[in-house]
Amino acid sequence: MALAVPLAIHLLHRGKAKTVKVGSVKFLKRDENNRNRNVRLNELFLLLLRSLMVVLVVLLICGPEFKRITKREALSYFVAPEVLKDKALGVFLDSVASEHPVKLFTHGFPQWDADNLPDSSSDGLDYWQLARALDGYPSDSVVIFTKGYVSRVKGNRPKIAANIRWVVLEEKESNERYVGAVESQVGFNLVKQHMTRERTWFQIRPISRKDAIVQTIKKDSLQLKGHSPIPIINKDTIKVAFTAHSDFETEQDFFSSAIKAISSYTGQPIRFDVVTDANNKMGQMAYDVHIHLGEKMVLGNTVNTITFELDSLQNKLFQQGRTANHWILNKRLTMGNVLKQDLVGHLLEILPLAISSQNLKTDKRQLAEAELQVSRVKDLKPTKTMQRADITPWLWLVLLVVILLERIIAKLRKQ
Repeated sequence: MALAVPLAIHLLHRGKAKTVKVGSVKFLKRDENNRNRNVRLNELFLLLLRSLMVVLVVLLICGPEFKRITKREALSYFVAPEVLKDKALGVFLDSVASEHPVKLFTHGFPQWDADNLPDSSSDGLDYWQLARALDGYPSDSVVIFTKGYVSRVKGNRPKIAANIRWVVLEEKESNERYVGAVESQVGFNLVKQHMTRERTWFQIRPISRKDAIVQTIKKDSLQLKGHSPIPIINKDTIKVAFTAHSDFETEQDFFSSAIKAISSYTGQPIRFDVVTDANNKMGQMAYDVHIHLGEKMVLGNTVNTITFELDSLQNKLFQQGRTANHWILNKRLTMGNVLKQDLVGHLLEILPLAISSQNLKTDKRQLAEAELQVSRVKDLKPTKTMQRADITPWLWLVLLVVILLERIIAKLRKQ
């Protein structure tokens, strides 16, 4: 059917025959034969070009791909961003890069280049999500160098066929620092964050204003000898109001548990109220955060607000709302997305905590190599694999050449 279109156009646009009066017809027969032969050849060539144009357009709509067979690698190395500054590892990778591929263990798996190392920040990375992306990678064995941070492991343990071995490099940086100071009657209570391979916790150290370690006291910060400025924080109770339709009991349990965990971890007092008579109670008490999962929004005197709008096209659990202090929950909460999409991490950003969320997310706990290991499924391990290549750009180029050629010939032959 598609090829009938250029044929119809071709027949409709054929040049009309003209009558020319001549004085002699002696040489007319031979000239007519040559001319008819040329016209037929040109018309056939134009018809082929126009048919080819239709075929190319159909192929472009289908989005064809070229498959080629590639050989699997015996061994491949991947390097997480947080270990790029390790000099001993850099020397090792230099020695193996000529024999085995070395790539960065980050989104897209770019090539590792010792002379052009990217930023070592690994914010937002999920080790197990990246491990899933390696399933089907053309390599018999994969070795991943990482710090094995607990904060980089989210969701369920992946089940993949890839043969992955994790190599965890121990954290060498200082694991103690002051993250805040709470004013007291005699001075300050310093909040010190301790981080080890096994756990992260906070410790309170009381000091007086005249302590020898105190250099200067400003309105919003405290300067101690040998330390960076420490923010002075206010640990008043954060008040959270939860209003919702009766269908959101599961969400109530998840929000309540997450907020209790944050309060226990940070030492920040947080009050979680399930408000049923919203019109009266919201007007009587000033809440810092209002979580409203219902149809009509009841606005109280709140700092931050969370509402619910179901959006199946959104991949994220939360998105920014209409204002800077408004967040929208896009999905109903389940055990899977609460863990995988980090409900607690989002609440750390939303709650007006005394200690900044950036300090709280500086978690240096590490997992052992065995704890990072994925669950393997049966793998046939083919020696060769198929690699797809997009040929759409080449088809566009051919189509452009065909269109130009068809227009030139049609103009010359007036067809």
